[in-house]
Amino acid sequence: MKEKVKDMSPNFNPFYLPFREGRSGIPPRIYNRPKKPGNFYQNNYEPDFVCQHERRIGKLGDGGKWICDPHRISHQKDCLVYSVGSNNDFSFEEAVLDKIGHHCEIHTFDFGNYLAGANKVGYRLHNGVNKTAVNYHQIGLGSDDPPRFKSLKTVVNELGHNNRTVDIFKIDCEGCEWATAKHWFEADITLRQIQIELHQSKVDDTPRFFDMMYENKYVITHKESNIEFTGPGNVAIEYAFLKLAPEFFAGYVREKGGPEGLNSLHLSN
Repeated sequence: MKEKVKDMSPNFNPFYLPFREGRSGIPPRIYNRPKKPGNFYQNNYEPDFVCQHERRIGKLGDGGKWICDPHRISHQKDCLVYSVGSNNDFSFEEAVLDKIGHHCEIHTFDFGNYLAGANKVGYRLHNGVNKTAVNYHQIGLGSDDPPRFKSLKTVVNELGHNNRTVDIFKIDCEGCEWATAKHWFEADITLRQIQIELHQSKVDDTPRFFDMMYENKYVITHKESNIEFTGPGNVAIEYAFLKLAPEFFAGYVREKGGPEGLNSLHLSN
């Protein structure tokens, strides 16, 4: 697996990166190609690690997520799940409890007043008994601006989860990922797996996002296009990340895809 990650590195095609200043003489239709989300995601950042027993948890279509080796989580003593973004759809949370285990402690975060929907999960799983299965928090993940927004660091502190591991960090918040991602790793917690949908086609920000993920020792285990609601400037891509031990990456340095790393790259098509 180490060789595969090395062979895939740096996991982007320099010609299809958006930061290409100084490439004179290139026709605009070619020069602007990397700015188009479809071209960008088709040519950059593919899965570079394989989970042998990967499994889809949740429904087909929008809502379900690909989880790396969930059977391992099933056999753990503890299980902690953060789910950011709900829109009153708790099918993923219910599937985690049903397929991975009732020992999973789940916390879901959204602006909407969806507490009743969260409570229904407990009713169904416990045969109508009023027992909490999903802990619902009516807040958004962002910078600290209570009561509407709280940072992940504040959430972790308030829930008493310091020094814990979040086994599954699912975030599908219709664009909040771009403003919040840089703050995820300020929290005193380990995010073992991250299942994220990248929205709003922010191609200029995307190489920096992947640079950050690689710097924090993540690999890509799954990539899936959401093609149900495509349109100009409206491309959403699902990614799954897994955090590995620093020792896994010993012996090589990954080139950056953001503008900070382009000086040493050979740009060609």
